[in-house]
Amino acid sequence: MEYQDEQRAEIISTKLGLLKLAERLVNVSEAHKVMGYSRDSLYHFKELYDYSRLYGCPSGFERNKSLC
Repeated sequence: MEYQDEQRAEIISTKLGLLKLAERLVNVSEAHKVMGYSRDSLYHFKELYDYSRLYGCPSGFERNKSLC
């Protein structure tokens, strides 16, 4: 269980790093290429991040808290 929490934290940290890089570079294309994610993934992470900041985790994400 502890390993899963550490792994989840690492994944979330990577996704947040992608969002921060895109913000810093002001260039989504460059950020997703550098981090190895698709442009669609970046926008999906951003949508989840914005939603979770406003409303908390959406229902259905309680079990798979990818960005919450």
